[in-house]
Amino acid sequence: MENVFLNIIYNPILLISVLASIISQFFKMILYSLKKRKLIIDVIWKGYGNKAGMPSSHTAFMSAAAATIYLIEGGPTNLFMLSVITAIVTVQTVVDLKFHFDSASNYINGMFDLAVRWHENFKNVESTGEYNSKNVVFKFDNGFVIVEVPAEDLEIEGNKMGHCVGGYCDAV
Repeated sequence: MENVFLNIIYNPILLISVLASIISQFFKMILYSLKKRKLIIDVIWKGYGNKAGMPSSHTAFMSAAAATIYLIEGGPTNLFMLSVITAIVTVQTVVDLKFHFDSASNYINGMFDLAVRWHENFKNVESTGEYNSKNVVFKFDNGFVIVEVPAEDLEIEGNKMGHCVGGYCDAV
């Protein structure tokens, strides 16, 4: 009885697919290095499994698997068609995830930029009163803090931050 693990490791479909993925990452390193005009090696290991862009190692892996199955099976067999369908689904999923990750990243970066601008607008504003209690929940390295604001301080909070919470503090 042959070793099942070795049969899996040395399977030509897996070997060629992994090799295609590695080659894709190598080309990605070259393309990113040329674009940035410096050698960028970490794209090789950071690129696999995240949204690092084209060429896609996922696409290379699945395309190589389908092509190898075609060659081994001798044409458009059921196994080959299954591998093509799996490749299409995988590539489409990766493209969709990349789109959603990019959208989420842009949204989060936009929120961060707005928060920074908001803080910049209010950093030189004269004090509008001190809080009755100031429970600091989190302190950032840049000096900003997150505080828990109890009901008795909502009007002061609204005046300090320039928002409407002070107008309805009696309702809280």
